[in-house]
Amino acid sequence: TGDLRFTPTKKQVSVFSFQVNEYRKVNGKRQKISEVRRDVQFFVKNCPANQTPSITGMDCPKNVRIKTVCEGDLISTGFCTSDPDTTSTPEDSTEISFNPGNLPSAASFQRKNPGKKVQFEDGTFKWTPTDGDASPIPYRFSVTAKDDNCPVAGKATRTFQIKVNPSPKVEI
Repeated sequence: TGDLRFTPTKKQVSVFSFQVNEYRKVNGKRQKISEVRRDVQFFVKNCPANQTPSITGMDCPKNVRIKTVCEGDLISTGFCTSDPDTTSTPEDSTEISFNPGNLPSAASFQRKNPGKKVQFEDGTFKWTPTDGDASPIPYRFSVTAKDDNCPVAGKATRTFQIKVNPSPKVEI
């Protein structure tokens, strides 16, 4: 799972080629098991009547991008969007979405106003890491805000991470 980010510098059609290699441990050794190549075309055009929406970090309105918790801790955090466009018509609504990345399926994301056109959409992320979810590698996920004021939607994606430590063990 991953996100590609870039900032277009001029109006043009650009072609990118991606290669993804997948590795697994086989008999204790790292072994390449697959390779996928894809070409992607990006068409960049001018859209002056629209500005890209933004997303706050976890704990809206704070801007937290990284959290560290212990197994068993409830994580309940909000994400908020904002759009610098000055119009507040239904044509300039913002929608928020969630890519769970490498999070366990117990994690959830709920939009505040699903199915409705609102200028600033909010969402809530909830997850309680259980025993066994502790990992030296942080869990990563992304949140995307997209508006529809322009023929080409403004879209912003931010990646967040949660590091889960083992619960402290007490011996009596």
